[in-house]
Amino acid sequence: MLVHMRTTVVLEDDLSLEIERIAGEWSMTKKEVIDELLRRGLASELPGERPTVQTVHQDLGACRIPNPDNVSEVLSATEGEAFK
Repeated sequence: MLVHMRTTVVLEDDLSLEIERIAGEWSMTKKEVIDELLRRGLASELPGERPTVQTVHQDLGACRIPNPDNVSEVLSATEGEAFK
């Protein structure tokens, strides 16, 4: 059994104009255009459909601070002993 939901959507002016343009181009009603575009958009968000992102590894060298968890040591190394 198909269930239909009626709702109100407030569109920005540019989106409304684009939907009207597409409706004329595709010979569809605005409702049909919105339904079709929503289906396409939702389908593109399915798992596995997203493009893989590759990152480039960059070696930053060794840590200059022996224990970065020690806040006092980090401040001393970056600001000198005057931080106290």
